[in-house]
Amino acid sequence: MSATIHNVPTNIISGFLGVGKTTAILDLFSKKPQAENWAVLVNEFGKVGIDGRIYQSKGISVKEIPGGCMCCSQGLPLQVAVNRLLRETRPDRLIIESSGVGHPAGVLKTLQGESFKDVLTLKASICLLDPEYLLDSYYRDNALFKEQIQFADVLVANKTDLASVQALQAFDELSDGFEPAKAHVAITTRGQLALDWLACEHQSHTQIVLFKPIGAEHSQNWQTHTFQFPEKTLFDVDALERWLPIINVIRLKGLVQIDDAFYLLNVSAGNVDITPFESQADSFQASSYIEVIDQNLDVSSLESGIAACVVS
Repeated sequence: MSATIHNVPTNIISGFLGVGKTTAILDLFSKKPQAENWAVLVNEFGKVGIDGRIYQSKGISVKEIPGGCMCCSQGLPLQVAVNRLLRETRPDRLIIESSGVGHPAGVLKTLQGESFKDVLTLKASICLLDPEYLLDSYYRDNALFKEQIQFADVLVANKTDLASVQALQAFDELSDGFEPAKAHVAITTRGQLALDWLACEHQSHTQIVLFKPIGAEHSQNWQTHTFQFPEKTLFDVDALERWLPIINVIRLKGLVQIDDAFYLLNVSAGNVDITPFESQADSFQASSYIEVIDQNLDVSSLESGIAACVVS
């Protein structure tokens, strides 16, 4: 590592599948000081980095660790990617987007190791949470879900415009139960984060997250499948709007072409979002991808459903 790279402020953005991490990071970049150069390291569970393509399309310096959790293998993939990103971009701030099924404890251990002593300055870890998840035993009884909340310095309930009164109350009860308290607890919509949250100090302690058991502990044998389509494959938006609400998967994310434009597909917790995708990079070239994450994927059924949405 070059001796000129010292104490780069580093923030981890974590949260379970579909909580809006990418949207939140894009919001932060829209607010960053113009004179500062920021970079993103993104870890996706699937083999094709859709989030990385989104960042690239906005002209953001990004490196990807696809195909699993970046904290595995003693943190070696994370070390290599961070070192390369620092050398190539020399950022004033590094933001790490952890996989929705990633373990923040392992990421923190690597970043605080000897490899990055005096190179990185670990600042607040921000965890986004969909408050509706707090009403579902699938999430409440999931050890990974609890760990992501536990290791956060700043806890943010996102998508509160879509949340029920009961879900918001559950978040309030959760927020009041931390000892010691989080550096900051907030609610937001559409991933809007305050820039000054990044400057909060990382707390060396962690909190235990306890939920009253309401179901059996859920396994974490995640499966992912990525569907990649030939260039100029076109999708029918009406067919997508009929199909996406009825698929029963934990998470679906896609980038597909509809007519002469690209759209982002997001499905999580029963919510479906199809939004226009605008690239700010002249050299950006997009193909259509759909990535699905669940614990028992029925690939054949998904293939049939997607085929019914393809125009050509």
